[in-house]
Amino acid sequence: MNSSLVAKEKVHLEFSFGYPKTIVSEDASAEKFKDLYYIYDIIPLIQSPNAERVNLGIYKSSVFRESEIKSQNYRLGFEYRLFPMFGLGASYNQSNVVVTNVLPGDYLILYSLGLPPDSPKSTPPEVNNLTTLNSRDLRSTISTVEAEVNLHLLPKIKNIDPYLRLGYGTALRGVFGSSQKFTYTAGIRYIFNEKVSASLEYFKGDLFGNLGRTDFAVEKGWRVGIGIYFN
Repeated sequence: MNSSLVAKEKVHLEFSFGYPKTIVSEDASAEKFKDLYYIYDIIPLIQSPNAERVNLGIYKSSVFRESEIKSQNYRLGFEYRLFPMFGLGASYNQSNVVVTNVLPGDYLILYSLGLPPDSPKSTPPEVNNLTTLNSRDLRSTISTVEAEVNLHLLPKIKNIDPYLRLGYGTALRGVFGSSQKFTYTAGIRYIFNEKVSASLEYFKGDLFGNLGRTDFAVEKGWRVGIGIYFN
């Protein structure tokens, strides 16, 4: 294999996957959900003159658990190398998201849509309304198609291909509705032979939506991949 291998093999197809950390913005953070949960549910119970409701409020406060977000990310990418250091491409990205300990209630549903209730609930839940005590999981898939620009930092070094990639695209489906996504990636690729490569990359994806917020969902973490070169 000669030193110009990477420059000669113009077409690259790659599949990668990872388990990134996913966070949400301050507009929809677990802290805000917690504040709202206490304001619209627990505090009215504790302040109630009814002893049963006070005990229910104390119990719900003691068993409260923060929401957590877990994500699996998959990417299928294509690149055409225009020059030794520069290429254009596209990719399909899918994130399988699980939000644990989602708190039920209309005050949280409205808040997640950017429409918080006008005032606290006038009628606290009854003691026998146990559905408000159950934790729930929200599962969804966020799929995006992105156009990409690739920069190869050491095009003349055989076997090793460090690279930077910038992607911009739109979401096809997901819990955030219509949205756009910016993805920033830095990685290194090892070329085994004229056809096969393996990669390790760190990426950060910012998801923007139509709810008047910016950067309201962020994925960041490591991905590993395997690729095939074509002439």
